[in-house]
Amino acid sequence: MRRYDNALGWLLAAALAVTVFAFAAGSSIQYQVLFYARTYRWVCLFVLLGTALLSAAASWSWNRLPWGFLALVAGLLALAFCSAAWSVDASLTLRRAGSLAVVFAIAAALLVAPARRVLIGLLTGAAAVGITGLGMLALDHGAAVQAASTQYPARFQGFEQNPDTAALLFALAIPITVYLLLTTRTGLARVALTAAVLLFVGSITASGARGPMLGGLVGSLVVVAAVAQGRRRLLLAALTLAAFAACVGISRIPQAKPAPPTSSSGAPPVRRTLFTSSGRRAAWVGAIHQAEDRPAAGYGFGTEALVFVDRYPAFDSDLVENSYIGAALQLGIAGLVLLLAVALAALGPFARAPSRGARAACAGTAAAALVVAVTQSYLLSVGNIGTVTAWISLFLVAGQPAAAASSAKIASREIAGSHSG
Repeated sequence: MRRYDNALGWLLAAALAVTVFAFAAGSSIQYQVLFYARTYRWVCLFVLLGTALLSAAASWSWNRLPWGFLALVAGLLALAFCSAAWSVDASLTLRRAGSLAVVFAIAAALLVAPARRVLIGLLTGAAAVGITGLGMLALDHGAAVQAASTQYPARFQGFEQNPDTAALLFALAIPITVYLLLTTRTGLARVALTAAVLLFVGSITASGARGPMLGGLVGSLVVVAAVAQGRRRLLLAALTLAAFAACVGISRIPQAKPAPPTSSSGAPPVRRTLFTSSGRRAAWVGAIHQAEDRPAAGYGFGTEALVFVDRYPAFDSDLVENSYIGAALQLGIAGLVLLLAVALAALGPFARAPSRGARAACAGTAAAALVVAVTQSYLLSVGNIGTVTAWISLFLVAGQPAAAASSAKIASREIAGSHSG
């Protein structure tokens, strides 16, 4: 029976890795990959659902479920489905709500799965995306690097259509990698995990994506604060901050193309600096005013791209690029409050009683996900590259303290073993 559970755990990790990669392929810059992956990523998602349910059936424990958190999640999902009644596109709303329900079901089933295997699966999928991006850089530099413009310098985008896309996933993977690096026992695993950290950090730095940089920093600090102790904690936190500062500095080295003093319209050219918002601020203000027209329940779940209109010269997106404003636009104040309540219910108990086990990695990833959500619309969009990872982490960190205590004991033994090695 133990051998069966072990095999099932690794099967679950493989299904997670394949699903993460499939959703990355669904936004690939390569048309041939994109054409097939946009369909088959959903097949992978349902295979993952079946695998997660099979794993849950083998080790289900009702007393480990975080019922308060699940009630809030159910309320958010119910509102998403109900919004079809007033949605500007009821069919789209029902489809998007259905896909979110699948992700929630997967994440709920994983509450009783081996947490470390789940983390390895998510990390492996992200690493595969990063390695594929480097392969793209070697084989097709023009596709892997977004050419410099008068607003932006050249930016690495790897396997994806936009420099911010893969960077989002890597920001969520960094806390997992840091946790495994701090708790692993073997030298070979440490080498592989160090290489993964360098891959993720280097890719984000080359992309110039500031939101993922900040998300990776916050998530890593959460893990370090939870897992390390004493002077080691201070040292690792200082190294993390120094690495972040170095990444920011390096990302500022490439320069945008020189522009004439005025554009053809007579307006001064838009220049992106470290502290400009890339047009996001104007788009956010406009979307907030638009949400005020339907403040209570919004325009319907999944309709952000339909109702948001980009009227801003420095902004280039069909989405608001802020998950919280996007939630208000789709589901009104009620949806935004529920989303924030879900996040608080997940991370609140951990903040009061941090765990040194795998729950610490999930908390770091969840924190990174919530930070990046300020600059990207993705938390409620299942087709996005990082949505599955974000919600699985939120669900796992919401586990009951009793389950976390057990994980803490395991992690303590792992850390002790790593010191002795």
